[in-house]
Amino acid sequence: MARADRSKLLSALLSKLRSAHPAAVADLSAADAATAPVDAAPADSSAAVIAEKDPALRELIRSMLLWDSTTSRAEGALRRLDRALVDVNELRACIPAEIAQYIGPNYAKAEDRAIRLRQVLNDLFTREFAVTMSHLAAMTKREARTYLDGLAAAPEYVRDRVFLLALGGHALPVDDRILSLLLTAKVVEPGTTPEAASAFLERTIRAGEAAEAHALLQAAADELTASAIAQRPASAKATSRTEVRSEVRPETRPESRPTRARAAATPAKRSPASSPKPTSRAAAKPASSARKRGQ
Repeated sequence: MARADRSKLLSALLSKLRSAHPAAVADLSAADAATAPVDAAPADSSAAVIAEKDPALRELIRSMLLWDSTTSRAEGALRRLDRALVDVNELRACIPAEIAQYIGPNYAKAEDRAIRLRQVLNDLFTREFAVTMSHLAAMTKREARTYLDGLAAAPEYVRDRVFLLALGGHALPVDDRILSLLLTAKVVEPGTTPEAASAFLERTIRAGEAAEAHALLQAAADELTASAIAQRPASAKATSRTEVRSEVRPETRPESRPTRARAAATPAKRSPASSPKPTSRAAAKPASSARKRGQ
């Protein structure tokens, strides 16, 4: 299919989504899509703890949770991190299994997501000697894009969202869920990768319309995901939860007390207080021998 035809299908899809998801458009009406962060702050900003004063970093963490998931689940996971942790440095110090438990063991790609998130935060710390992205606001768009692309552990979807929503750059994030939506609408051809689909959207959609287009595609992908989960049989849902739970094997931190098995295998040491006291005859015998030797 020619690019012009696919562009027409994309335009028709976005027009349809504007009617189906007016709330997604309303959320953008108060902000300039090209220069201001769109959703860099959580719905309840007073509860924000993780990178609450660093919009780009906050958006990075949110986007890591949103990648191949849904908006409602990502916001829920972010709230759990806010409640469980003191700041972003504590999040960086967590082992992946702990992060997976915080965001929820049944969360899509919980283990891989946790590993990637920890690697990105440690990469930032290595570069800046602090877990921060506030310095990106002073960079040119080209410099900021290059910096984000250097965060190799972050999927391209995450880097694109940060560039678009927190830094006002031109990008169209696409993950597997948005790609599925585009395939269903025949905007892209079968076999297209998320990266190729993102490049096509970026060439087709103007910079000033990118944030609105992404919000519409995100809302539609959320709806499709929720519908697909609701239509799955109960047995399939239970199997899926079991499989995800079995994939995440938490690495516990060293404990100060031994486990029950180790405690049973280790012979108990007898304390001085519990040792039997010698009898009075046994205690007196050495004294009497000493008197004989003295005589």
